[in-house]
Amino acid sequence: MKISKNITKHESGKIASIKLATAKKFLSKTNKTFSPEAVLATFEKFEANSKGWFKAHQNSSKASVARQRGAIASMQLRSTPQERKVCEELRKKGFAPKLNKALSNKVIVDVYLEKPAIIVIECKQLVTFNRRQQTKKIRELAYQGYKTKFLKPSAKVIALIAANLPLTQSDLEELQGPFDIVCRKVSEVTNYCDQLGSEVSMA
Repeated sequence: MKISKNITKHESGKIASIKLATAKKFLSKTNKTFSPEAVLATFEKFEANSKGWFKAHQNSSKASVARQRGAIASMQLRSTPQERKVCEELRKKGFAPKLNKALSNKVIVDVYLEKPAIIVIECKQLVTFNRRQQTKKIRELAYQGYKTKFLKPSAKVIALIAANLPLTQSDLEELQGPFDIVCRKVSEVTNYCDQLGSEVSMA
């Protein structure tokens, strides 16, 4: 968004509160139809609910399950332009991708294919200001890849990365553990899926 280095601190919770004027500034750089008032209304509704049922059942297993389902439902409603572009190009090739597929209560993957084989695509837009930030995000992506491999050992796992800093050899080595291939372009992803489809057909 090219606004402030602190936006990542807001996203990660390192900065616990945000002024309404700052929030509006951030929102003005994203979706123009996105309303701060709508966000506040949703928050107030959630806060009211949390003082009722959730407060009464805060330590119960039902509350834990409800929180997990809420988080998954929220994630599945959201998608990035990068994820949507991947799905669009895969559909053109005849694939049937699923966006933000839940593999477990805690692991949601960006794009999921069941055919020609189980294929998981993690899309990452690395908007970083220095090498240290990029290294941290690469490690987070690698961790997501390892969790996916643990849950789906037979899956082919692809990383699609768009970065404003070049990937170093160390970055690539970090990702080579969990990911079968690291791509920089959507066309590389679709070509890899085509190749896997051909291999499955021949087998």
